[in-house]
Amino acid sequence: MAYRYHFPMNDKQSVFLVHLFHERPDLLAGLLPKVQEDFMAWLPANTHVVSAFLRYARELKRTGKRDYYSAYAIRERLRWDSMVSEVGTEFKISNNMTPALARLVMAIDPSLDGMFKLKGEKNESR
Repeated sequence: MAYRYHFPMNDKQSVFLVHLFHERPDLLAGLLPKVQEDFMAWLPANTHVVSAFLRYARELKRTGKRDYYSAYAIRERLRWDSMVSEVGTEFKISNNMTPALARLVMAIDPSLDGMFKLKGEKNESR
């Protein structure tokens, strides 16, 4: 799928994401086209959510307690933290964004590859 980029190109994170999607056009493969489209529309205004998701994924991986984890658990932690600690703003993360976030953070940090089970994948190596 060819992605349309609507990232503000004034920060390093946006530039990085554009290059990542250019290098990995299959990054969101396996997701419904509507989910892919919605995620790409949501992402530019929510790179802070990606950063927080990535931080929690790395923290969870460092525990070394399991081979794979739930991306949904990280999403719920983000929602919880947002509700408890922020005044007037909460992370707005649709349930449909979670599989795309999982794919994205595994692409951003290769050490997280395989951390989340992805629908449509065979569980041979996970």
